[in-house]
Amino acid sequence: MNLVVFLCAFAALLVLGGIFSGTETGMYSASRLRVEAAAKSGGRTARLVRQLLSDDARLLITLLFAYNAVLQSLATLFERQIGAWISPPDAWREALASALLAPIVFFCIDLLPKDLFHRRPLALLHLSAWPVVVVQKLLLPIVWPLHLFALGIERLLGVRPTVER
Repeated sequence: MNLVVFLCAFAALLVLGGIFSGTETGMYSASRLRVEAAAKSGGRTARLVRQLLSDDARLLITLLFAYNAVLQSLATLFERQIGAWISPPDAWREALASALLAPIVFFCIDLLPKDLFHRRPLALLHLSAWPVVVVQKLLLPIVWPLHLFALGIERLLGVRPTVER
């Protein structure tokens, strides 16, 4: 694989992973009162953020599924590139890719985005809302049955769903 293509794909996956990871933290950190106030006085994106947060189970399923897909894609991409660069045995390639990728993922996808979204949830949720909605629509065939399953489990356990209508 061309180095430029690898670096672009790698960077894009890091950004997507950071969006999904940070949005998860932002959804828990955002004041619902501020979200509501922004939606009433703000524009389309503010209303979109309110809509996303109104069904937190569906949002969480989307974010977790997308986050894990990004991690799997990053690992596969990185492992293949390591193999192209130095051609180690399979076991060494996996170990080397994991050792090199883990700190990058920890900092770029987990630590930094979660900290930023915790500090500025509403502002950053406005930036991440559209990419999350696009992914939510793309993953609808996966998210919808999982969401129904989660609602069924909540009902079975006597937990009230948090969907606001």
